[in-house]
Order: sequence, then structure tokens, then C-alpha cells
Amino acid sequence: MNVDFSSVHNHYERLVFEAVLQRASNYPYLDAQALPDVACVALNRMGSRYIRHAVDLTFNMTAKQRTAIDSNRPDPPPNPPPIRFSC
Repeated sequence: MNVDFSSVHNHYERLVFEAVLQRASNYPYLDAQALPDVACVALNRMGSRYIRHAVDLTFNMTAKQRTAIDSNRPDPPPNPPPIRFSC
């Protein structure tokens, strides 16, 4: 049996990737190699919503849930706090 799972994805991925890119200029010390790590940390802190098609997600959600997901994009802080790395 040949099954293609390439259409399965986490709904939050696109939103998190967009948010990381929008805020990247606020953190000039993070290079292009670090930003995917930032996205991974953010995604691991969120609940997963795996779907094949956007309609799959919206079909199983209330209007309140859809609004909360789409509007839950906080503005970046005016003066971003420094990121402290420790080993």
C-alpha cells in the first residue's frame, strides 16, 4: 500500500513561522540558523492541531475557538528582552 502523508501538518506551523519572521528584526543577534530553533521551541509549547486541510480544522471548532486561534497573535514587545543563553 502506498500512502502519502505529505498533506498532514500542524495548523500552528504557518502562524508560528510568520510570527517568528515578523519579529526577527527585533532580535538581530539571532541568525537564520537560530530562527527555526525559535519556531520549534514555540511549537513545542503549544497544543498540536494536526490537519490535512484547513476545512478539517474549522469544521470541528466553534466560532469562538476559530476567533481565538486567528486573533491570538500578540504584538511584539516594544523593547524585546534580551535572550540569555546558559549551558
